Amino acid sequence: MVLADTETHADRARGANALTTAHEFKEAGDEVDLIFTGAGTR
Repeated sequence: MVLADTETHADRARGANALTTAHEFKEAGDEVDLIFTGAGTR
């Protein structure tokens, strides 16, 4: 679940890290649900 905002470089990096991690889990054969909520939906 991604709660980070999109205003700062650090916030955007948190979103990118979540996407990268979800991709790595998916590639390993795991089932993945990535949820953006709150400010992270901007």
